[in-house]
Amino acid sequence: MVNYDLILFGIFAFLLVIFYFRNKKKIEFQGIVALYKTKLGLALSKKIVRKREKLFIVLGYIGIVLGFIGMAFIFYTLASGSVNVFIKPEAAPVVAPVLPFVKIPGLPPLLFTYWIISIFIVAVIHEFSHALLSVAHKIKVKSSGFAFFGPIPAAFVEPDEKQLAKKSRAAQLSVFAAGPFSNIITGILFFLIFAFLIAPYVASMGNVNFEIADVVNGSPAFLSGLQKGQTIESMNGLDASPKNVSSVLASLEPNDILEIKSGGKTYTLKTDKNPQNQSKGFIGISIDAKLEPKRETSKAYFSFMMWLRQLFFWLFALSLGIGLFNLLPLGPIDGGRMLLVGLGSFMKDEKRAKKIFSFVSFVSLLLILINLAPWFAKAFGSIGRAIG
Repeated sequence: MVNYDLILFGIFAFLLVIFYFRNKKKIEFQGIVALYKTKLGLALSKKIVRKREKLFIVLGYIGIVLGFIGMAFIFYTLASGSVNVFIKPEAAPVVAPVLPFVKIPGLPPLLFTYWIISIFIVAVIHEFSHALLSVAHKIKVKSSGFAFFGPIPAAFVEPDEKQLAKKSRAAQLSVFAAGPFSNIITGILFFLIFAFLIAPYVASMGNVNFEIADVVNGSPAFLSGLQKGQTIESMNGLDASPKNVSSVLASLEPNDILEIKSGGKTYTLKTDKNPQNQSKGFIGISIDAKLEPKRETSKAYFSFMMWLRQLFFWLFALSLGIGLFNLLPLGPIDGGRMLLVGLGSFMKDEKRAKKIFSFVSFVSLLLILINLAPWFAKAFGSIGRAIG
């Protein structure tokens, strides 16, 4: 079967190489980051702020408060996730490499098309918000443009750092908080559109089918003869509706008898103890709920709406994730710059403030690496098996 998503990724990479060679003289490298500087959006940011300057300044101050709350939340989340890596290795890490073709447990597939569109939208919103608050506080924005971490695209704005440093700490904090704040707010908006508009509409156009996505070797389901790819028609005599399936699975205890009908055949199995919760029943299958169009629904239109539904889900997930990640008290990112300025507000000893900042920044980086360790282990394990 042709993987169109992989083809689109190849086309994108090819166009990226062409863009680089055609604009090589205009591209500036800062370490591993390539910057293509423009003036895009700068005139628009001035026009938007001109009549609403006070509104943006107030929103900026709100962003500071929410920014520090978000900073505490993401730091705590990473810390608790790091503890779980050691005491509960089976628990899902709280940080994952959000890249196309990388499967994240519990989340739908991240196609390249979802990824590139979402990254572009999230990055533009993030950086344009920095520009708006810079203009509101009379800070010159020298340039804007696109950045690339290898094939990973981003956007940037370049405020005049000398002017920024001369502004009040509140003004500096509001500029730094603007990007993450806007991502979190738009992420919530994307979620509301996804959950209350698009998802219900798509659900009304189709029927849910439950397909066996995987069968654990030696499990009750495996021993009964159930196989990956089969469609579940009923469980314990109840039609396979979302309500019935979730109700039956939630009520299972060890040594229960479960009947699953698939393909006109009934499979009878006896549940084991769930390894993660011994009071719950274990059958050894993972189930995918697939929405299929009703007979009267156009398949092409249904496919488009399904694609749009997933796009808005990833817009929500990436907006929230990138917004919170940028609030981490880490080095040069927004949260790190907020922490450094915030420490300066309470501490007269600048050297001591920088030492505390460096320590917190180091701890944040360490927590990220600990949470990514299971992914690295999995990746190297796969490579090792392939070589062996």
